[in-house]
Amino acid sequence: MTLRVIGFSLLGLFSSKWLSLPNLLSTQTLNLLLICFSVVTLVSLIGRYPILPSVRGTSVPIGLFVGVLEVFVSMVGSADGSLIERVTAIYIPLTIGIIVSYLLQTFDETATDQTHSEQQSDKVWVHLTTLVLLFLLTGGYLDITRDDFALMFVFNEYSVLFAVSVIALIFSSSEFHADSLGQLLAASGCIICIAAAVIGIATYSASVTTMDPRSLGPAIHLSFAMMYLGSGLIVTANSLGCGPRTHAELRRRDWHLIESFIFLTLIILPPLTLFEVMDLQATGPS
Repeated sequence: MTLRVIGFSLLGLFSSKWLSLPNLLSTQTLNLLLICFSVVTLVSLIGRYPILPSVRGTSVPIGLFVGVLEVFVSMVGSADGSLIERVTAIYIPLTIGIIVSYLLQTFDETATDQTHSEQQSDKVWVHLTTLVLLFLLTGGYLDITRDDFALMFVFNEYSVLFAVSVIALIFSSSEFHADSLGQLLAASGCIICIAAAVIGIATYSASVTTMDPRSLGPAIHLSFAMMYLGSGLIVTANSLGCGPRTHAELRRRDWHLIESFIFLTLIILPPLTLFEVMDLQATGPS
């Protein structure tokens, strides 16, 4: 207990310095994160699922989910804020999700082989309702607070087609025959996010060769729309008690999600390098 107090005290000092950096955390990003975590908490309370494992299991997927929303906002709101501010908003949600996940690990006393199988929801309509609620609340918030955003902009018919095909293949695979509905949907979401990064880089690279914005836009939109759906499936499944079986599986899944998002965004939407910043300062007005 003493070590926890010391650790959280030092972490608090670090966080106060980190969060004081300019343009780090916008009100929009904070509200989107709060909406997502509120949905998870509310669903866990109503369904009487373990709240702490649910919140911890959704922390990284929520960070990815909000990060993807910030990508869409940055694309449609090209005149809103500087380039550096818009890129920062893309990476901050995932950073917060990672920190929250590892902080909650210190309070999670469940056994590493605990599955909570008796508390999982296997009703399709419950998963679908939770997923739609997550989409409507986050998209509705952006739709209300911004004039340049529409919820339907984040959806893509090909991303939905790909997501349904992955879910169908996962359900038919003998490797997952013993898993529950929620675990199958979570596994599908993870695969969709990984595939989104790979397919996104491939289509973006092919589109760059044409130097035609009309082909670049659909390529970027497809990959992030796929990741949006995949992360939403994972958040929904975990909030309904259908998270990974062990802490090791949770960390491995989160690592795959992190590397997929970072891989995709660093190629397509990288922040300015140190030399680019120095060059801008040198060429700017004195």
